[in-house]
Amino acid sequence: MEDLLQKLDKLRIEKELSIFKLTELAGLSENTIYNWYNKGSTPTLEALKAVCDILDVSLSSFFAANIDECISTQEKELLALFRELTFKQKELYMQLLTEMNKASKQ
Repeated sequence: MEDLLQKLDKLRIEKELSIFKLTELAGLSENTIYNWYNKGSTPTLEALKAVCDILDVSLSSFFAANIDECISTQEKELLALFRELTFKQKELYMQLLTEMNKASKQ
């Protein structure tokens, strides 16, 4: 259960969502997610599906063994597009991303 909550926290924080806001957007009762944290309640599959939909992650990705295997729909689309590029285009794209990353850290 602890791993599940760690994954949930990571994804929720990336989306800049509070537990309250995530609960609200997922259409769950007010204390549902709080009970997962505070009372050790086991989430239902329906509740997890609703949360994953808001976090833009599939259930299978959410339950992947490695937290880094959680991949959003946007990341899947990006990967699909990247795979269609030529070798040279991929090199250029990687250079662009590297430069953008450097610039954002300055």
